[in-house]
Formats: sequence, structure tokens, C-alpha cells
Amino acid sequence: EYGANTTITSWPSSLYLRGLPNLTIFSILLQSVPIPFPEWISFSPLLSELRLTNVTGTIPKEIRMNSNLQTFLMADSPIVGTLPSEIADLVQLDTLLLQNLPHLTGNIPSSFASLSKLSELTITNTGLNGVLDPVLC
Repeated sequence: EYGANTTITSWPSSLYLRGLPNLTIFSILLQSVPIPFPEWISFSPLLSELRLTNVTGTIPKEIRMNSNLQTFLMADSPIVGTLPSEIADLVQLDTLLLQNLPHLTGNIPSSFASLSKLSELTITNTGLNGVLDPVLC
């Protein structure tokens, strides 16, 4: 259990083995010390909201395993790499916010056009480029 003024520097190794199967909302906001992207999160099948700031590493392709994810917000993070096209497998996703992620590079995957429930898409101050599919506009 972590409180409001807790600084997390790493994830317990047990999370990588079993995740948190009953977790529905996970938020790490206003974290002062960067922390690795919680790759164990893909072992949380009931997760509906994921809100992260100041995370490092890459967005894992395994995020697609969170089939109930409706909200994915990531901001103000030194995350690197590309935006995985597997995010398009999140058929319940209605909100995607990617903000202040200058080291997230590459194209916005064309597969995002298949996110039929997406009602809010915000991508600002990232290294992403390309043309959005008109379906998303």
C-alpha cells in the first residue's frame, strides 16, 4: 500500500509473476523519480484505467492483453521507442492521451483506425509523426 507522498523506485518482483488480477484502476501520477513502465500490468485482465507519468523504458506490446482497458493516459515521461500497433487490439479503449513524451518516436500506427470506441485522442509534444487516418479525426 502506497500513500500520496510515496516515491516508488522499482516494482516488487512478485508482480512480474502474477500481476494484480483484480486491479481495475492504476495511477502513478506526479511521481518525482522515474520508474520503469509496469510491464506486469498485462497480467491484470480487469484493468480499465491506466494513468502514468514519469515512466521509463518502452510501452510493451503485451499491453494488448488488457482487453478491458478503456482509458490509457501517459504523460511527462522519458519513455522511448515506438507506439506499439498492438494498442489497436484494445477494443474497449475510448480515451488515449499521450502528452509530453518527446522520446516516443515513429509513426502513429494506421491500425488505430480500428479503435471504434475511441472518443478522445490527444497526442501532443511527442516524437510521433505521420498522418492520422481520417476515421480518427
